[in-house]
Amino acid sequence: MKKIPHLLIFSGSVLLLGGCSLFADDEPIDTSMDTSDTTDSMDTTESTDTTEETDDRISILDYFPVAENTLHRYEGTGNEYASFTHFPQYIEGEYIQYTENNGGTEMVTVLHLTEEKAEEVFRRAEVYYRQNFIAEDPETLDSESLEIRLQAPIEVGTSWESPSGSQSEITALEVTVDTPSGSYEALEVTTQQDESISRFYYAPDVGLVQAEHNVEMDEENRIYSRLEVIEEDAAETYTIPLYYLDEQALGLEEEMMEFEMSTNESFRETATDLLQSPLGPNDFKMISDNTTINTLYLNEDGYVYVDLSEDFIADMNAGAGIESMILQGLANSLGKYYSAERVYLTIDGGAYESGHIVLEEDDYLTVDDSMVNE
Repeated sequence: MKKIPHLLIFSGSVLLLGGCSLFADDEPIDTSMDTSDTTDSMDTTESTDTTEETDDRISILDYFPVAENTLHRYEGTGNEYASFTHFPQYIEGEYIQYTENNGGTEMVTVLHLTEEKAEEVFRRAEVYYRQNFIAEDPETLDSESLEIRLQAPIEVGTSWESPSGSQSEITALEVTVDTPSGSYEALEVTTQQDESISRFYYAPDVGLVQAEHNVEMDEENRIYSRLEVIEEDAAETYTIPLYYLDEQALGLEEEMMEFEMSTNESFRETATDLLQSPLGPNDFKMISDNTTINTLYLNEDGYVYVDLSEDFIADMNAGAGIESMILQGLANSLGKYYSAERVYLTIDGGAYESGHIVLEEDDYLTVDDSMVNE
């Protein structure tokens, strides 16, 4: 039976494992167990001289290039989740936030990139929405799941332990790696946690070109992810349900809206455009053209928090019944987009007070389809 690592999320693309140290007395990883497999058809790497150091001009940053709107697509073998895509969502100084989609889940990771190391400072699974986590408070994170991808100096024998407990080492500097996107001379990093061993291959100015998992097992039980293609001018695609009053103003109609987001694009601004889109035969808008979304995010408690400008109430000009439906449509749109049950609505940082409806500090709207027409 093929051994599958218990969390097959490659997140840039490191496979999370979990366990004990590989490096006894700082000795390098022993990869001799794989010698018999180097000529197998699945092994596309060929090591050259690993005793030489790379050129002084090659640094960690060369192995983690940052490019906006560039999608890396990886072809997987050995497991249904070995294929995945990698897309940069936000780039701010030394930090890059990217998402990876392997068909089973989407993982968001924030990397801190310096000349000394490339390390994860944030990661979260099951993120199907766009939100900037670069400024996330480190104290709220589970550091035990974080990995150090690469650490200086770039030379064979450099080793380190990640907060997750995994042990890693640079085990080769120039390995020929053949992938669907081409052949690369790549740096090899070998990582072990518990009894599971993985290898990651990084090419200068390209990034990760291959990940290999279950190295300690026979070839037929190994899992590979190889760079298939690099797509420029790419974008992420999302969907959100929008709601408008039916012709009799007795209920809500739902319309699914598909939209794209590029690198560094704010969902708050995108949501403003979406909610101001004319819907239905009467060109109904969920918020007025004058309304500003001051803040919009999914909080750590799992609920959505949205703060609108007072123009939302001033321009509504509706009775209590229609106002209730408008608020319900807003709650349904944002709640479903973020997969949250509650939406906390405030106006310019204060309570929502329209004359018909008052939402105090602890009051919230809930996602409810009872007003939505079938």
